[in-house]
Parts: sequence; C-alpha cells; structure tokens
Amino acid sequence: MKQWLLWNEPNQARWLRPTTPSTYVRRILNPGYAAIHAVIPRARVAGGVTAPRGSTGGVSPVSWIRGMRAAGARLDAYAHHPYPSTSRETPFTGGCSHCQTITMATLEKLLAEAGRAFGPKRIWLTEYGYQTGPYGVTQQRQAELLGQSGLRAHKAPRVDMLIHYLVKDEPQASRFQSGLFNTAGRPKLAALAFPLPLAQAGRSGGKLVLWGQVRPRSGVQVYRVQVRVGGTWAFSGGNRRTSGRGFFSTAVAAPKGASVRIYSPRDDAYSATIRAR
Repeated sequence: MKQWLLWNEPNQARWLRPTTPSTYVRRILNPGYAAIHAVIPRARVAGGVTAPRGSTGGVSPVSWIRGMRAAGARLDAYAHHPYPSTSRETPFTGGCSHCQTITMATLEKLLAEAGRAFGPKRIWLTEYGYQTGPYGVTQQRQAELLGQSGLRAHKAPRVDMLIHYLVKDEPQASRFQSGLFNTAGRPKLAALAFPLPLAQAGRSGGKLVLWGQVRPRSGVQVYRVQVRVGGTWAFSGGNRRTSGRGFFSTAVAAPKGASVRIYSPRDDAYSATIRAR
C-alpha cells in the first residue's frame, strides 16, 4: 500500500476533539507521516481530508488549511471532500465564492489555499457524490452530475484523484443515499455513468463537444457515440479512440435537446444519457 489518508474530516467536531489544526498536525498527521515514510519511503501520504464545511463546533476548511500550515504540517498531497452545499449546486456553478466552505463548485479556492499553504502539492478529492431521493436529486440528474464532476476534476490542475462515495445506499434514509446502487442492490442510472462518465464540455462550430472516459481497464479504449433526435438512436460516425488514460474529447452533430450517450464495444455497455444544451 503506497497511498495513505490520515484521518477523516478532522475539521468537524464529531471526528476529532479538540477540533484544532494543531492537534491534528502534531498528534496525527506528522507522526503518521514520519512512521509511514520510515517503512515505505516512496509512499504518498495525504493530509487534511477535510469536510466542505466545519458544521457545529468545527472549523472551516479554509481556516483549517491555514492552521495546518502554521502548525508545520508534513504531507505529500492535500485531501478534501468537496460535497455540494445543496442539491441545486453543480460541479461548476452555485458555490459560495466569499464563504470559507469549499465545494466542487469552488474548487479554485481549494487549489489557491492549498497552494499558498503547502506549495504545488497534489490534490486528492477522496469523497464526493450527489444523493438521490426526497432530499436529493433524481437518478437522471445524479448520473449527469457524476459526469460533470469527472470533467471538473479532469480540468483542474494538480488534481490526481476523485473518489465517488458510495457504492450502495445506506439502509437508513437519513444516511447517505449517494450510491450507485440502491439498498436492494439494484443499479441506479449512476451505475451506468460511473464506468463511462460523459459530460457536455461546450459547443464548437455548431457541434456538441463531449468529454468523457472509458474507465474499465487501462490504455487506449474504443468507443462510439450515439445521438437520438426524436425516437431513434443512431451512431454518429464509426469507432473513436480514447487517450492512453481512457479520456476523450470529441465533437458530434447534435442539436439542443438531443439525447447523447456513448457505447463501449469491449464492454458491450452504454453510458447514461445526457441531454445536449
């Protein structure tokens, strides 16, 4: 094991008391960093692992990062959980730019604060997701936002990692309902979106620009694009190929309102559908 996280959301009082950056750095982070590197010299140890907000009795992630610097934090990467503040927030819009919270919509704030505190350390986004149900979004919206979050992380400098939380909804409705599968184990639409994330990256020359990734396996992957205008799906062109890491950016003819998805021949699987804007 070469990648490590030290603690979970220590900026919230339910996870660490006293809830102070100095306590975290001096009693958990720095001793853990030294112990791990003594045994695994090439390990990568992430600190912070902050929640997007301090909540009652806690500390905001902005103040936490600054406090960690003042306490002499040692780390190889900074980890954060950029959960949205509301179900209306997207990975790109709706965040509070003047607040000390840090969500995916205000990812630049995390990059700036971590950069000032620790230099050009890598950023790990180690929990993220949207809940479905009465207090969340629809399954279709969850699938769309999953693709958008992948695009957001991909475009951000220094971000190495984005982990979806969680695989299966928790049994209690008051707990996390952000799973790819419901409590009975049945797949949500997000279960299609996770292995084949897809998002609209813009328009160019009247065409729809798509970003996405074919995640199963590694290396260059083959995929195809399907567009539906009205009631019939039709392939747009022939086989296309991803980068060596499975990413792609491609332009297709798709009017506003058209449905779009990708197909992975090797997996014989389709992504979730997005609506062209």
